[in-house]
Amino acid sequence: WDNLETLRYEFDAVGFYLSAHPLDSREDQLNKLGITSTVDVPKALSRKPSNRLSMAGILIRKQERVSAKSGNKFAFLQLSDSTGVYEVMIFSDTLARCREILVPGTALMVDVDAEMRDEEIRYSGQRIQPLDEALAGKLRNLTIHIDATEPVQKIHDAIKGGGQGLVQVTLHAYMPNGEVAEIDLKGKHNIPPELLSDLQKTAGFLKMQES
Repeated sequence: WDNLETLRYEFDAVGFYLSAHPLDSREDQLNKLGITSTVDVPKALSRKPSNRLSMAGILIRKQERVSAKSGNKFAFLQLSDSTGVYEVMIFSDTLARCREILVPGTALMVDVDAEMRDEEIRYSGQRIQPLDEALAGKLRNLTIHIDATEPVQKIHDAIKGGGQGLVQVTLHAYMPNGEVAEIDLKGKHNIPPELLSDLQKTAGFLKMQES
């Protein structure tokens, strides 16, 4: 299992994460993209009492309700990032569009309208996407670190199989003698979420840096 799979199984087994938070490995990328963490929301609202923010989180719980006035369904989503837990209300149209991805344990990107009301922060969800899909659309540079030359060809072939896109890919291959070979793959490539997952399972994979 890769790290995300391990954490997913932890959550399924005991209802929370034991060894880390699934978004820890995404922290640098989320910061570079201007994604607001739970702990930073009060600061954002101190400049503006209401604000449209992009936030990331792992869905913990979904509670659906029915409006007594309109009869339409709405829902409260409880999400967790590496700094805290927050609750987002979504209305019937957003709920209908996103129902299939609103599965506990799923990593999501949520555009919210946040406002301070009665000394409490309230979040209204406007757009929801799977996090990997949202980040793949913003990815422009990918550096892959591997511990030997053995998987280079396999990684090269996998990336080339994805076709042309917008992402510049660099490999850092750590040699047995301590030297590091830096390899820039020619052209720009399409790196969908499933390819990112496959690359992390390749023999010799060490880490990945995305920006």
